[in-house]
Amino acid sequence: MESVLLGYSWKINNYTMSKQKTVSVEYPVLKDSLGNEVYPGDVLLEYGCGGSSFDGQQKYAIHLWEMIYPFKGYGINYVLDSEPYKLCWFGLKKSIKVDFDQFAPEFKYSFYHGMSQLYTTIKSGTLKELIDNSDWKNKIVNPYDVDLYLKKKNLTLDSIDDIKKNIDLLIGPGATPRVVVDKILDIAGASHAPVINGEIGFAAIQDSISYSEILDQIKNS
Repeated sequence: MESVLLGYSWKINNYTMSKQKTVSVEYPVLKDSLGNEVYPGDVLLEYGCGGSSFDGQQKYAIHLWEMIYPFKGYGINYVLDSEPYKLCWFGLKKSIKVDFDQFAPEFKYSFYHGMSQLYTTIKSGTLKELIDNSDWKNKIVNPYDVDLYLKKKNLTLDSIDDIKKNIDLLIGPGATPRVVVDKILDIAGASHAPVINGEIGFAAIQDSISYSEILDQIKNS
């Protein structure tokens, strides 16, 4: 059951009147592939996402995501500073509800700070087997990574001089927020890569390359 605020408006003698009221909306009970009930905020692991060969070993993609209502195939993932974003397409028929108590605290922390796509060496198994045989320990996010990300995100960047003052942080280790990449491209007068056929990720890679080239030029100037 969820409370939703609804708004109404109507006109009387050219005056617009409005009213709001809270109503309860009951969503259907959803279940994962094992029959566990799933609610908003629950985290699931989707398996059966395809396999690839790495270093001569077959590995299978698995993906962590958070449930939202109403469920229409979209789920929630997070970036390093715990900002949520929507991602599609997820399905309950090949997802298992995650019990974080089965894993080390770093696993939960890493999910809520950006870890989502993993690869496991087994095609099927229990939740714990799929994750224990995955590469999640190679993708652990620690507070130091988050701190670097926030320092970059909170930089004041309005000019080339601002970039020069912060060049060591910008070219240093750690992920860079998208907003910082956009600022650097705008300051340098560089164009943003167009999104073609919905390939957002490919456009982001191109912008990241331009970002690195701009910083190299400024550092060496």
